[in-house]
Amino acid sequence: MGKRATKLFTVYYKDGTYLSYEFTKKDYEAIQDAMLKMLPAVVTSIGVLAISDIRAVILQRKIADVPQNEGANPDLPPQAIEWLKSMNLAEKVLEEDDVDYKGGMIL
Repeated sequence: MGKRATKLFTVYYKDGTYLSYEFTKKDYEAIQDAMLKMLPAVVTSIGVLAISDIRAVILQRKIADVPQNEGANPDLPPQAIEWLKSMNLAEKVLEEDDVDYKGGMIL
């Protein structure tokens, strides 16, 4: 059995969730036809989909890889690293303490 040509589609559901599937052209056309005719469900190569739950089916485009902007993540100076370590240690001590400081500072 040969490999079928598929494309990545994202199905947006009425409850706000979404899932991505690889559909063939035949699958997409069957879903489109079922949605336009307001059919309750459609059979695709991946299974049965309830059309009444679907809000939209969107073809996902491939985006070229964009190199990360290294300037946006500069190395921190040693003083900043030490300050972060001390803040993390202070938070750890406070988490282990059972006293509620109600937002107060401990000096």
